[in-house]
Amino acid sequence: MNRRFISAAVALATAALALVASGWAALAATPVGSSITEDTTWTLAGSPYVLAGDATVTEDTTLTIDPGVVVRSAPGARLFVAGTLKATGTEADPIVFRRDGTEKWGGIVLVGEADVPADTDTVIQHTIVEFARTGLLSRYDAPTVSNNLFASNDSAFQIVGPEGVAVTISGNQFENNGTGLSGYAVNVINVTQNDFWNNAANIVARWKPIYDCPGPGAAWEIHQNDILRGPQNSDFWSFDVQALAPFEVDATDNWWGTTSEEKIAGRVNTQDGRGAERIDWQPISGAANTAWTPPGDVPSPAVTPSIATDPAFTVTFNNLPDGECVTDLKRLSGTAGTALAPPDALKKVRIALQRKLPDGRCSWWSRRQRTFLIGYCAIPRWFRPTGLRKWSYDFPAPLATGRYEAFASAQGDGPTATVTTHFRVLPSP
Repeated sequence: MNRRFISAAVALATAALALVASGWAALAATPVGSSITEDTTWTLAGSPYVLAGDATVTEDTTLTIDPGVVVRSAPGARLFVAGTLKATGTEADPIVFRRDGTEKWGGIVLVGEADVPADTDTVIQHTIVEFARTGLLSRYDAPTVSNNLFASNDSAFQIVGPEGVAVTISGNQFENNGTGLSGYAVNVINVTQNDFWNNAANIVARWKPIYDCPGPGAAWEIHQNDILRGPQNSDFWSFDVQALAPFEVDATDNWWGTTSEEKIAGRVNTQDGRGAERIDWQPISGAANTAWTPPGDVPSPAVTPSIATDPAFTVTFNNLPDGECVTDLKRLSGTAGTALAPPDALKKVRIALQRKLPDGRCSWWSRRQRTFLIGYCAIPRWFRPTGLRKWSYDFPAPLATGRYEAFASAQGDGPTATVTTHFRVLPSP
């Protein structure tokens, strides 16, 4: 056989093996263990990194992720960060966090604590976080979160703000999520230059974490964002900005995809139905604040405020705002009323009081037995207080120290309106 032919054949075979080897290298994945206990860098050469289950970056440990790295996670798996995360991609080479398979993964959890200084070193920039149950959950930390894409998550970004430190969330895109941005403000949460599109609820603003008792200064500052609708929320009533507590949200100078104030008015709401009073959205931007282009249509819904903004019944706790911490609480009281329905359509007000037990179970107040009885957490034990439009209920003694959840329901022949409030009873001083 011709030696020149043999040499050429060997060269072709060697090249083919090299291509196969490079293909195998491209398909290779780096498994991630349950604990990352020393400073670690995830490099492009080791990508993709695969979480088969929950993994934790321990305290005093830094995980650095290089641009272009892909992180894949098994169903429900979460990346807990008790230390520091440096996930800094670039516009050309973002870091990608996604599911490994067809089921959603758990997401990234920044594990801070209420009574310790907030971690301000974590940086999450130029990443793509998709197909998670909760894409990013930050508890009591103050991370830098900017220029990321959150897409197709049940909840994109939830934050419990730290006390004493303001948090800024800027330059991100929230697309096709169940909820875009939500959380509790303990200090100031600045939301600026972000883009929201086709999320079932774009922004859900709360004041203080449930059962916590931080100091004053909680505020949401939501400015210069583009807050847009998409196909899944083309109706008038879709909670583009919703406040779930009786405090004010400053959402001025945002672009809503329209300059019609009638249309925007129905897109803000609070749990007590007083969106126009609680959410300050005027003045509005007259045009888009960013250069971002939505990946789909931005519908402009018809104005139907008589249906969208006026609930048939309203019910409110007068002496117990959501997230309150109290001592010596012996009485629940509130008001109820009607809007669309005639005044005499309100038939009854019912309340229920649940105490959250340390073991995860619940107990419900029994008016007949005048004590708390063990029951399923999801099934309220309702009873009827005195009064109708002004209602109240007195307990035989102040409530014991603990965590509680109270429900009030206004009812007619058909429709029902229910409000929930969480509160914590502290020991008497």
